[in-house]
Amino acid sequence: MAQAAFVTDVAQPYGADFVLTYNGDLALIQDTLDTPAATIQQLIRLCLTNPVLQDVDALSIGRPDNLFDGNSGAGLPIAVGEPITPALANGIVARILAALANSPSVSQTPAPSVTAMQGAAPFQNVLYVSVVCNTVSGQTVVIPSLPVVTGG
Repeated sequence: MAQAAFVTDVAQPYGADFVLTYNGDLALIQDTLDTPAATIQQLIRLCLTNPVLQDVDALSIGRPDNLFDGNSGAGLPIAVGEPITPALANGIVARILAALANSPSVSQTPAPSVTAMQGAAPFQNVLYVSVVCNTVSGQTVVIPSLPVVTGG
């Protein structure tokens, strides 16, 4: 029987510096049987990473967050300041599902689930995005709510 493949990653919470051990080495984060911590970190980074943007002529504009893989990421920060519309919510869901389909640590069976819901007053300018998926090792990952502050 094959062993489950657990993900190991360098500990770097999104938007923060690398985490160091007490002796100055890079700290690692790893999935365990109880918690898929490395996969959760990777999926949050995937959702919050901006890919290269393209204009209507398919020409690249701007700079992607990941210079080594300009197409990676779902680009949630791109929606900051945009008015909440069904098109915006559907576009965010589609971009996250596409990014999850390209992630080697996410199983496509069962299919990942992504929802986007507008917050209730006084948070009606916030779109909350949640992700539920399974890792390739069979663990369920739930990212309950990534808030995207929009323009209204």
